[in-house]
Amino acid sequence: MKNDKEYLKDIYDKYDKLKDKDNLPDFYNEQPRMRKVWARAIAIVNIVAILVVCIMSIFLSQKGGDIVVKNVVLDDRTDCIWTEGFQEAWNEVSYNYTNGPVLFEDFDNSNRIVELNNKNIDMHRFANIYNFSEKEIVLYEGGQYSVVGANSINLREEILSNKSTNSALSNSTNFAMNNMVFRDNKNELTVYSAFGEDIDLGKSFNNVEANTFNASYDKYRFFGIDSGASESIRKNIDVIFYNSPNHFAVSVKYKNEELIICRTDSKEDFEKIYEEVYEKEVDDLKFTENDSLKIPWLNVDEGIIYSDLIGKKIMGESNLTIKNIGQDVAFNLTNSNKEISEKLEKEIKGREYIFDGSFVLFLKEKDWEFPHFALRVNNTNYLVKE
Repeated sequence: MKNDKEYLKDIYDKYDKLKDKDNLPDFYNEQPRMRKVWARAIAIVNIVAILVVCIMSIFLSQKGGDIVVKNVVLDDRTDCIWTEGFQEAWNEVSYNYTNGPVLFEDFDNSNRIVELNNKNIDMHRFANIYNFSEKEIVLYEGGQYSVVGANSINLREEILSNKSTNSALSNSTNFAMNNMVFRDNKNELTVYSAFGEDIDLGKSFNNVEANTFNASYDKYRFFGIDSGASESIRKNIDVIFYNSPNHFAVSVKYKNEELIICRTDSKEDFEKIYEEVYEKEVDDLKFTENDSLKIPWLNVDEGIIYSDLIGKKIMGESNLTIKNIGQDVAFNLTNSNKEISEKLEKEIKGREYIFDGSFVLFLKEKDWEFPHFALRVNNTNYLVKE
């Protein structure tokens, strides 16, 4: 009988005879082992990929594609949005719940809180320096909606029931509202508004050459007119003032409304910028046939929740807290005209009113002094790629 040493020697001798042959048994062949290793590795990669896809699907379903529910604080001034509807809702809290300025316990009641309290529609519809009688108060009746009430399931149903008849609710995707918590609690307050409007300037302007914005890498869609435009087109544009290529303001007519667009790098609030526009107004400044205008397409579909106010107690109302507060905003500025203006070969002699950097847009009714919508554009979030 062979001892252990002899037994092992026989095994190694058999291996030495076989190792140079092509038919090396699988027991000695390392390829199957490697295949198993690779199979395990591929399986792990597949599992990870499936998990990533699942997580992204959940994430995108919550975001609604590339539309984000933005949780902001009231002092956020990057791409600020102001709507008369939200201001009206805020003022309703003041009238019906606090009988004065809306302030919160354990909260820094400054900055935007003060601004919102100052913009009291009954006394001065947009800026606190303007005073007029109640008979002159006519709120914008277009695409906006606002509601304030004790938090309840019925309140949510009330909002949804108005969706088919109210253009603000039907145009917006209601992402802020859909991310609010509705339950029956009379000590919780819901403050909500929606604004929605589509402006197509295709009948007044052509699309123009795509351009960058604030030195962006990508190019974005613009519309407007190049030099040499006819009087019938130029009549839709009024120049309010012109200080430099980076600081000017124009007014564009649209149906019964007017867009006031100010190219500015100012970080001041909307009220001060709006005042500045008309303080600098030059009566005899005209948009001439040698001038050109370029405005970017805008696509704003924003759900805004003011997260820093949620759960805060209203000062003077010991049992009343903010449960939901926010707004949905859908605003599109486009041009359906398929024609693209061709740049003239000759050198442009007039001024170029090009909104390729930070600007503020105000939207107001044609014969009214104050706007019902304001938008600050500092980056490309709301622009449309070429």
